Amino acid sequence: MKNLIKNKIKLSTYNITLIEHFIRFLIKGWKKKKAINLLSLSLNYIALTINKDPISTLEMAVRYTIPVYLEVTPSIITNENKTLWHKRFICKSSKVRTFQAIKWIIKAAKEKKDKSLYIHLAKEIVDASRNSGKAVKYKEQMENKLKLAQLHM
Repeated sequence: MKNLIKNKIKLSTYNITLIEHFIRFLIKGWKKKKAINLLSLSLNYIALTINKDPISTLEMAVRYTIPVYLEVTPSIITNENKTLWHKRFICKSSKVRTFQAIKWIIKAAKEKKDKSLYIHLAKEIVDASRNSGKAVKYKEQMENKLKLAQLHM
């Protein structure tokens, strides 16, 4: 723990919107300083354990958990006095899909209870960057549900 605090990554030096989004989702119920500290400890843990750049690992994790489609909306089609309901798959903007990926990574880390949250967050980020882990499973489950919904149209 002391090594992590001594070598703490300064998040303020990085001007990356991805980190700002992560902090925004971690803040819920906490103060911003605590969320920044948690994320910096997680990124430092990643740097010490896998000897890779933690920022690129974080970007890869989000890239692998971004969903393709986000929602199915019913739309009405009218033909010759007939009203038909049709399911339409909407591809949301990349920002919304990035938010969903971040939510899944944080949710997967918070579900584990035995160690510190920063360790779970770091491990989930590493797992997601390797295209495995709970966050990637959430994405796959959602995509499977959408495929089933497409088949039943």
